[in-house]
Amino acid sequence: MAKNDNIFAVQLNKRQTAQLLGVTPVWFGKLIRDYGFPDKTTYTPQESVKAYVNILKKNDTNATTAELKVRHLEAKTRLMELELAHEDGSSVPIEDVMLVITEALTTAKSRLTSLPSRCAVQLTGAKTSAEIEHTLKIVVNEALEELAVIPEHLKSLHEQPLPQKDN
Repeated sequence: MAKNDNIFAVQLNKRQTAQLLGVTPVWFGKLIRDYGFPDKTTYTPQESVKAYVNILKKNDTNATTAELKVRHLEAKTRLMELELAHEDGSSVPIEDVMLVITEALTTAKSRLTSLPSRCAVQLTGAKTSAEIEHTLKIVVNEALEELAVIPEHLKSLHEQPLPQKDN
């Protein structure tokens, strides 16, 4: 991947944001519910770290400056780890995954809803239940093969470059 890949354009879901901040999903829910962390469906890495550090500063009056610096350094480290995960292809933007899944499910829905009309034409000459079953298996398996390509599409997302940083 190019050095100019924009990690800051990445959107993280709540589970990924919790992982970035080094907290459990349950604790992340508590941050939203009790401590004023923004309740959104997606977050950018920098806004997540900034909001978390602000909560730590605001709610931990007993923390020393050194402890706050350590926490800030830990958050920055997690941000760098996320950037490296994008560079080595072990992480992809959630939007890309959702696009692939949406396309596959739309295709599958289209294929499955067309089964009755496709089967009606093919079954007009069928005389036995074995012939009907055989025809139905073929048509259903064709529709299921459309779903079988999802893993290949998801795998191909690792090969796509991330958006470039604005200079």
